[in-house]
Amino acid sequence: DVDVHPHWLGFEFDGGLQIRPKQYFVAMEMLSGRRKGRIMQLNMGEGKTRVITPMLLLEHNFNRSSNNNSSSRRVARAFFLPQLETAAYEHLHRYLCSGIHRFRLLHIVFHRQVVVSEQNLRVLEETIQQAQRAGPVAIVTNPSSQLSMQLRERELRLVPSAAVQLMKSLQPPKKDEEHSAVDPGAADKLAKQVGVVLKRLLASSMYLNIYDECDEILSH
Repeated sequence: DVDVHPHWLGFEFDGGLQIRPKQYFVAMEMLSGRRKGRIMQLNMGEGKTRVITPMLLLEHNFNRSSNNNSSSRRVARAFFLPQLETAAYEHLHRYLCSGIHRFRLLHIVFHRQVVVSEQNLRVLEETIQQAQRAGPVAIVTNPSSQLSMQLRERELRLVPSAAVQLMKSLQPPKKDEEHSAVDPGAADKLAKQVGVVLKRLLASSMYLNIYDECDEILSH
């Protein structure tokens, strides 16, 4: 129904495609809310990544204004397998961002080598919030990034040496100093401040998660 889902018509126009009956049925089943954590199965090549995922992202964003429930205020976050992530991002960017919808995509990648600080995590948090206020937005990420962020938060909370290493990474010693002393109390305080922001970024209440190839992703 074009009156109910005009954004899907726009997606068909931008993508030069036609949503098939099976794709429409799967999308509507997932949006129906009859079962929490809905899982649907489709064969390879039937449009899970390139058709149904964009449909769900569009529906969540463009129906928020008329929907006041808690899920409508969350940011849509699409998880893809690492080997599919780049191609999926490029596809979503091409047909959602550069077309009539003017979508904003945030590609978030996190790994063990990322130097975390309260300041750069707050920038990430504010970027998500500003994008959400400005218009349709979605996060593209992979399960490894999510697990790495979770591990980092727990490490800072539970492992004292991780706080010291964090302090050293943010305050590298001067060239003429072979070793630099770190105040354990200051390191612990810094770790707690960083952990608080990490915990907010990890809060499930912030996001509406969409898993592409969920059988593989949830095996993580």
